[in-house]
Amino acid sequence: MRRDPTMMLVYAAREEMCSILAPHLEQQDALERANNIAQALLLDDRNPRESVRSMLGVIPTNDQGSVAHEICSVWHRSVR
Repeated sequence: MRRDPTMMLVYAAREEMCSILAPHLEQQDALERANNIAQALLLDDRNPRESVRSMLGVIPTNDQGSVAHEICSVWHRSVR
């Protein structure tokens, strides 16, 4: 059974996601995208990699898989 993450863990994961996204986006866009991804995963993480990948939008297609993998790893390590 999945435990409910505390908001501090969610914030920490979001900050780490932002640092993963920062090389691909402007800083503010990276923060907003990381926030949106964290919210989406918090609500439903049954298929996190596809959820994340669908939210990567402007990141070049050839980078999306590796970025999605990094973000999912952060989420699972930090929040689950």
